[in-house]
Amino acid sequence: MKPTICLSLAAVALFIGGCSQKTSVSETDRAQFQKELKDEAKRGASSVKGLSSATVRGGQIEIGDAQGRPLWRVQAKELRSQGEMKGGIPQSAVLTQASATLFQAGKPESSFRANTINLFNTAKGVRLQMVGQVVASSKILLGAPIELRAPRADVDVTKRTMSASGGVAAKRGDITLKTPELTGQTSLQTLGCKIATIDARGTTVRGQNALFNWKTNHLSAQKVTATHEKVVLTGQQLEADTAAQRGVITGQVQAKSPKGAATGPRLEFNWKNDRIFVPNALFQGQEAKVQTAALTTDSRLNVTNAQNVRVERDGAVLTIRSARGLENLSRISGSGVIFSRGTLRLEAGSAQTNNWSKDSGSIQASGGVFARTNQGTVRARSATWSGNADSGSVTASGGVQINGQGSTLSGDRGQSDAKFQNAVMSGSVRGKLRDGTRITAGQLEKRGESYVASRGATANLPDGTFVTAARVEGNGDNAVATGGASATLQDGTKVRAGRVEKRGNNVVATSGATATLRSAGSLGRITVTAARVEGNTTNSRVVASGGVVMRAQNGTVVRAPRAIYDRSSNKITATGGVSLVDPVRQLSQTGTSLVADLSLKEVTIANVRGQGQTNTITGKGLF
Repeated sequence: MKPTICLSLAAVALFIGGCSQKTSVSETDRAQFQKELKDEAKRGASSVKGLSSATVRGGQIEIGDAQGRPLWRVQAKELRSQGEMKGGIPQSAVLTQASATLFQAGKPESSFRANTINLFNTAKGVRLQMVGQVVASSKILLGAPIELRAPRADVDVTKRTMSASGGVAAKRGDITLKTPELTGQTSLQTLGCKIATIDARGTTVRGQNALFNWKTNHLSAQKVTATHEKVVLTGQQLEADTAAQRGVITGQVQAKSPKGAATGPRLEFNWKNDRIFVPNALFQGQEAKVQTAALTTDSRLNVTNAQNVRVERDGAVLTIRSARGLENLSRISGSGVIFSRGTLRLEAGSAQTNNWSKDSGSIQASGGVFARTNQGTVRARSATWSGNADSGSVTASGGVQINGQGSTLSGDRGQSDAKFQNAVMSGSVRGKLRDGTRITAGQLEKRGESYVASRGATANLPDGTFVTAARVEGNGDNAVATGGASATLQDGTKVRAGRVEKRGNNVVATSGATATLRSAGSLGRITVTAARVEGNTTNSRVVASGGVVMRAQNGTVVRAPRAIYDRSSNKITATGGVSLVDPVRQLSQTGTSLVADLSLKEVTIANVRGQGQTNTITGKGLF
């Protein structure tokens, strides 16, 4: 339905023709409005042609058709006629406290009453001019009747058109139209006015060049302002239902509420569904700026979802391909997410934010996450970033890889500060630290340049030392391994013990130490067990003490309190009272000390005693 304004029937033509010059009211609506007025006029003219009788009785005039059905009737407490009778109707008449009823096919179409009705019977038809407390009503449509009130009205009985002026109010059910003047059908199905105010179900619409069509339940208007609860909608053109509960506004559209303001070329609203939709929208409010290809809010302008979104707030920028659940723009979730603030940039398949623009905020991301700052990067299937790029932290899971401060860490799960100085990784951990240390473990805790690796840890130190243990704690070339620990030195020496400690070039193994020596030459492997084994990565010297036992591959066993192996000279020196057992030569000897030259394959025992006694033993298979 549509509203527009005119005082007389002549003005109807002016309105219909004039409004088409500079107006965006749809041509379809205007053509339909014009057609219905013409159809009404044709029906009226047809009725007049079929006129067969006119009856004037006291204060009543009634016109009927050839079938004896009434066409229209006027009556009053007082009727004064003037001029000649034409077709049984006076040329003019004045009716006081009068009423008029128009019929269609013998059934009432609409009724009017007024303090005074002036009747004019001309060659063009009968015209009723009403003055004073005019009331018009129509029940031709199903549902609530249409009622109109105005100080003045002008009715063309023949054309079935009317106009009203002086401050008009039209009402149907809970819908009220107010306007200075309007034109329309006598059935009141279509109405037009230049200035309109519509109130219906908590909505108020103000506009120009309005057209109402109660029959099709359609309203159009220009330069509109629509208010619903605390939301105000403005635009150049409105197309809606007659109650303005659902419709479209186009042209320089704005929706405004205490939550903010959205602008765009087009706006769709549906108050019943609590929904506002704006394509290609810009929303500003709640300390944020939102640009989106498609914005959806509730009727209070709380943003509920949007497409291809860019949100700016507190220096942070959030872009989302499809956003949903935008609660006060501080809690936003969606897919295709890119977040940036300061040096932090986070990309994810989907994410949910909480106070995302604040230092205390967080982003929970999943679907493949990549985050970077000027300090490093994080990759994972899912991750939560809390805080900012300087003082925040990240927790990630699923194929986690953290690169920062010159280190690369990977695992099933991981946590790190925002500067990637400190991190905790777990689940199939692999890492390379800035100093070149390579680590594998079930769990790794990194604090600056120091680390603690546990649950089956290995550490390949920068100097080439390889350490394995249940737990390895280290920094650079320093490491402490405990729990089934072992270390392999650069020269090939292998040390196993309950605890292996490496400080710089020195390696100390305790708690049941075993060292496997690769002797120079062809003698092969020598195994040394002792309470304590010490080695040096630069001078190839191994010192064993505390119940030392040395075993050669040929079965020769040497026991002593202390023993030293010098790989550079390829000699073993045992002191403190030694014993030697050589099963090949069937020797079993003791002495105060022993020197085994592995290159010469010669053993010298001082103060020797025992079976096969000799101070010097030589032989190919000795060691």
